[in-house]
Amino acid sequence: MFRHRRAKANSTPRISSLESSLHRLSVDGTNLGNEEGDLKGPLGLCLVFEPSETLVDLIFVHGLRGGSRKTWSKTEDPYHFWPKEWLPRDPGFKNVRIHSFGYNADWGETKQSFLNIQDFGKSLLLAIHDCPQIRAAGDTPLILVGHSMGGLVSKKAYILARQDAAFQELARRFYGILFLATPHRGSNSAQLLSNVLRATMLLGSKPYIGDLERGSEMLQSINNEFRQYSDDLQLRSFYETLKTAIGIKSVLIVDKESATLGYPNEKSALINASHRSICKFETPSDPNYIIVRNALLSCIRDITEQLAVAKHDEYRSQMHALESYLGAPPKPQDELAALQDVRFSGSCLWFSSKQTFQSWRDDFHGSARIFWLNANPGTGKSVLAGNVIGELEALNVDCSYFFFHYNDTAKSSLDSCLRSIALQMAISNIRVRRKLLEFMKDDIQLDNTDIRVFWRRVFVNGIFLIDESTRPHFWVIDALDECHNHAAFFPTLAKIETPLPVKIFITSRHSSELRKQFTLLGSMVIGEHISTEDTMHDVRLYVEDGVKSLPLDDEASRRQVVTAIVKKSSGCFLWVALVLDELRKVYTEVDIAKVLDDVPPDMDALYKRTLGTMSNNIRNKPLVQAILRWVMCATRPLTVAELSCALKLDLGVTVIALEESIVADCGQLLFIDKAKKIQVVHQTVREFLFRASLTSEFGIDKTVGNVKLFETCLKYLTSEEMRPPRGYHQVKVASRLSLRSALEDYACVSFNEHLRSVHRAVEICINMLDRFLASNVLSWIEYLARTAQLHQITWTARDLMRFLRAREKYRSHSGKQTQSIDAWATDLIRLVAKFGKNLLEQPSAIYWLIPPFCPSDSAIGSQFGVSHRGIAVRGLTNDYWHDRLACISYNDLQATAVKFIDRGFLVGLSDKTIRIYNRATLQETKRLQNIESSKILAFDSTGQILACSGRKYVRVWNMSTSDILYTFEAQHEPITLQFDKTGNRLMAITTGNVFCSWRLSDGITSSPRVCRNPFEAEQSNLCRPLIAAAFSMELDMSAVVYRGRPICLFDLYGSAFLGTCSKERRVDEEFQEMDEEKVTPVVAIIFSPRPDISLLAATYIDGDLALFDPCELYLIAVVEADAQVLACSPDGRTLATGDSIGNIQLFEFETLRPMYRIRADEYQIKGLAFSDDGLRFCDVRGPQCNVWEPSILVRTQFDEKDGLSNQTPPRSKTVDIVNQENVSEITTIVCHPTEQSVFCGNDSGEVLAFDTATAKQTQALWNHAKSVPILALAWAPTSNLLISADAASRIKVCKLDFKSQRWETTGPLLDTRLGHSINHLAINAQNDTVLVSSNNPINKSQHSQKQAEQTSSLNLDTFSTTSLHTESSKEVVQMSEPDMDPLPEFIQHVMGKIGTSLIFLDKSLWICSVAVKGSREGYSRHFFLPDDWLSASQVFLSRVTPQGDCVFARKGAVVVIKRGLRYEEHVSAGLKME
Repeated sequence: MFRHRRAKANSTPRISSLESSLHRLSVDGTNLGNEEGDLKGPLGLCLVFEPSETLVDLIFVHGLRGGSRKTWSKTEDPYHFWPKEWLPRDPGFKNVRIHSFGYNADWGETKQSFLNIQDFGKSLLLAIHDCPQIRAAGDTPLILVGHSMGGLVSKKAYILARQDAAFQELARRFYGILFLATPHRGSNSAQLLSNVLRATMLLGSKPYIGDLERGSEMLQSINNEFRQYSDDLQLRSFYETLKTAIGIKSVLIVDKESATLGYPNEKSALINASHRSICKFETPSDPNYIIVRNALLSCIRDITEQLAVAKHDEYRSQMHALESYLGAPPKPQDELAALQDVRFSGSCLWFSSKQTFQSWRDDFHGSARIFWLNANPGTGKSVLAGNVIGELEALNVDCSYFFFHYNDTAKSSLDSCLRSIALQMAISNIRVRRKLLEFMKDDIQLDNTDIRVFWRRVFVNGIFLIDESTRPHFWVIDALDECHNHAAFFPTLAKIETPLPVKIFITSRHSSELRKQFTLLGSMVIGEHISTEDTMHDVRLYVEDGVKSLPLDDEASRRQVVTAIVKKSSGCFLWVALVLDELRKVYTEVDIAKVLDDVPPDMDALYKRTLGTMSNNIRNKPLVQAILRWVMCATRPLTVAELSCALKLDLGVTVIALEESIVADCGQLLFIDKAKKIQVVHQTVREFLFRASLTSEFGIDKTVGNVKLFETCLKYLTSEEMRPPRGYHQVKVASRLSLRSALEDYACVSFNEHLRSVHRAVEICINMLDRFLASNVLSWIEYLARTAQLHQITWTARDLMRFLRAREKYRSHSGKQTQSIDAWATDLIRLVAKFGKNLLEQPSAIYWLIPPFCPSDSAIGSQFGVSHRGIAVRGLTNDYWHDRLACISYNDLQATAVKFIDRGFLVGLSDKTIRIYNRATLQETKRLQNIESSKILAFDSTGQILACSGRKYVRVWNMSTSDILYTFEAQHEPITLQFDKTGNRLMAITTGNVFCSWRLSDGITSSPRVCRNPFEAEQSNLCRPLIAAAFSMELDMSAVVYRGRPICLFDLYGSAFLGTCSKERRVDEEFQEMDEEKVTPVVAIIFSPRPDISLLAATYIDGDLALFDPCELYLIAVVEADAQVLACSPDGRTLATGDSIGNIQLFEFETLRPMYRIRADEYQIKGLAFSDDGLRFCDVRGPQCNVWEPSILVRTQFDEKDGLSNQTPPRSKTVDIVNQENVSEITTIVCHPTEQSVFCGNDSGEVLAFDTATAKQTQALWNHAKSVPILALAWAPTSNLLISADAASRIKVCKLDFKSQRWETTGPLLDTRLGHSINHLAINAQNDTVLVSSNNPINKSQHSQKQAEQTSSLNLDTFSTTSLHTESSKEVVQMSEPDMDPLPEFIQHVMGKIGTSLIFLDKSLWICSVAVKGSREGYSRHFFLPDDWLSASQVFLSRVTPQGDCVFARKGAVVVIKRGLRYEEHVSAGLKME
């Protein structure tokens, strides 16, 4: 938009920026005091500055009669303490931690001293060794700066470190010493001073003065020893050249000969200063300071360059992992560079010098965290934002930034902004990086999360908990008005509470809506409006440069033109840029004058004039119309290559010189940036072209434009280029991806966004969608998985659903195409939820592995799940997607409570345990033993502290360590439990009408507070019990229900009564003679957690569910629900209810509109809980915990602006629970070696036969006692004997013959009981003996126990049994499994052996194989299993048949995967088998 003219960068730091702020500013925001002790500086090693990430430690050591602050300060002004005030703001010292060491070397004190240089050196060494920051860093190099005697102290400290074995590790960290006028060979002045001290009676003796005399024993010792150890050090020596006044004389305190060492590794230089001023400087531009600064910087750069090489791979790996984990866009460095390029030298200074901005910037701990800069369009707000970023970076403060762009979907959402800010903070701050890496390691989910959830998890519970109060961090956020959901930003800003000084600079257009939002933040905000007068100076600079290229003969004419343009501009840079572009197209002064006369002063008129000129001059108007349509309607800026491909599909023509066409025909509206992206000169151009009142032929109908772009995207997605590979081997052909069009990314990512703006009655959209979903949809999924954009699949599913719902107003929903699209919308949601992890790991799995595992009646299962050559899954009973992911059964135990956390969920049981389950696998990962059965579970905001309550006790755990922190006794049973906002206090309300709270920092119990019953007289002895209660941290309110009374609301902290909510007649304010029979009893209550609205839901004994506004105390809605339990999703959108017979209903919280119903006729619901993302919920009932994931819960993760309006609400869905309690689970499997059969035992005592070709049960072979589980089976091939053993130690042996497609059973040949338990049966190599063991060696946890504790042998010829000693049992059995000791960590379950290959399940749920004998560099992976195949309540059972089929037990049936082992990929891993 503006001509590039960037000022040449200085080789030295930006001194002007430094000096302009240093007189006002201190690193920690506070100035040092003026007391005498403060001026000299404290003793010991003091931390002066700590960066976000430390790579080097710099330690200043003063000299004789100096101080840790005094020596390095020219005056008492804090500004002159240059190690604290100047170096930290120098970008070259960004990663340098700075210390100053103080010791008492004041020879002017009257007290006698017994200390010498060795004492000082030892003190310095110990201070460095014991410094917490230096110890924690571990390996940061040390650079010491010593003035005068401080250089000798530094040398002695290093010598002592080298000589003492206890300090060897620390000694290796010494990198260099910089000496400032250090008397290595002594000083004549020391002799004089020593004589003075001896002569006077007022001053005591000072041994360290004698150490400084020429030829002293101490100096000789230091020099001799230092020479031996200094070869590896960087040494810099500077000597004084000006004499120092001593009395009436002036002398050189330390001459050049004494101030230099003369070592080969020493670099020495003079400084034009005296002994005292060699370490004190007036300003950062002082030549002496620059010499010292550059010497230090040279050493630091050497270190950082070496560290950069050493840590580069680790850093890149961490940042790549975090970028993927956060789902964050890259740091917008290119945008910043572009803004800084267009800034003219001397511009923006009017703002930098503003008192309001400087005060805000410099006061790190003030109440005003936010600076809001607002202005009219085109006045240079973004350039100002870029300048602010540049100045902050020049001051070496951490700065993260984001530029909103309305026309770029990825840059117009608050979600992208917050994720980018978090990533940038991790880049600059190692503590933030470590915190986020911990989150990633702990598997805290951040993808597809609501904005509020992301803010809470990442910032509130992570970054903002980092205690780094002396290191500020600035956020610069440009064009907030172009963020489509900016309103969601303000509730988060209002609640920033962190010891980390966060300052936020925001620019936007001026609007009444934004002003209102910022005003509500009160003193947190400083607002500034850019006036015309503010920008006039900068506009003049811009115009003066622009007119240089105009054909004007003299300077007077130029000044006249400049004045005319500036006067007419009204401070608008955009207007000036367009006028200058037009002036460059004329070549006479007359034409220039005419343009200036004709050009309108306002932007709308100027745009109309531009379109009129284009209409008169352009020949190929369809091309220009298409270019404008694509650029204006595109969801992000297109590259020239992308637009070229798009135009070819759109117009059917190839544009040869597209760049030239854009510049020539659209140059005043569009420009091409350095990245070859086509940009609009300003957002107002887009707004102007979209106006319905615009009559120009270049005006754009937004709906028509989106239809055209949608069609073009679908043309590409259904083209031959995106056709899926025909076979598995084609998947690995790299060229199939490399040859794709430049339009691939845009079409894959953006077609659904154009669908939002498409008119619902457009039939071509339905036809194209149906064609796409029937052909190339898998290639689209693969691309999004390959580029880690799985959220786009979920968003597309949402958009498809909304499109169909809105279209119902125009067309019937019963058409075949519509039903297909609806089915795919459901499938896409399920694919991400069930296979998201697998897709990211192997995107091509969408072609050959995932479809067979999908339900047969699903869209993807029916279209792509059946392949005659590919993998086949037999025996799956799911014909459709089940909303219930798992049913965990606890047999005789009762489930009493449930709660979700980031990584999973917890279930409280009647045996007093709390069981913790993994979110992905639904496997139990840990158990906690409570003091009683848990009724309520609650977490603090970090998810690390768990509180649970029962009837009498409240117990608090640290979830990271499973340690019990506190156990509190409650006088009455708590009915609600909640952590406060800070997480430092736990609060409860009990049935006894008592409010309790406990301080978690020390476990102190606050005095219980009895809640005043407003319906009873104060003198009444009647104490009604509470039957329900709830807290609202957002509203600072509590609600309680007394028996027979309406809901009472209280102030949370002040306990003031606020009023009542009732669905009956209004309770009068005096509470006189309430008719108890007319008040319907309340069963449960719950607040919505949304901070922007006040809602309270209550369920009543008569079946009503009521919704109230607790602030206004009025009834909003009432519906029938028959509920006894309530739960709310974390985003406050969904309300769940559970009743006494197991039915569950989901409602939209704001309206109580029914969304979903689970119909059952079994156990009473005891508890409900939502996951943090609101996409899952759990219920506990009787002996069960059910995990649900209805597709209805998939919603936008933030309040996006979508193109759908006047939608019809989604239809409520009802599902029925299938009771699986009577299904007998398979407990053991054995495969037949030749026939396509497997034999299974179940927990009902049955032995069954299954056909592996169909995975169907063919017959029941025999029974043991009813309800006695079969624990082991074994097959003897030579005698065709099947042996079964049950939990009662009973063994049966029968002979089987396969005739006429059936098994004929002879026997039992043996039916007996053994004297020990049986868990495993194994046949020896001769097939004549069975080892009967109480231990199962195939189980990984017991695999290292090769000797069974109790074993017997069964002879299959005589059917006699013999007890065996543990040693002799090894000779009886030759296991089919290999001898592995120990079993490799990545193996989770051994399935069996085919030939020489072991088949196993690894920790990632992949079926794998490896050669049994010998050493291998790795193993082969074949296919993965869905996470939910590892049932939390069933032992994982699987076997591999000799034919290569993989057999798995699934409840009472088997699933057979055929041809799965044909596909393989190599995995590198150390694995040795013997």
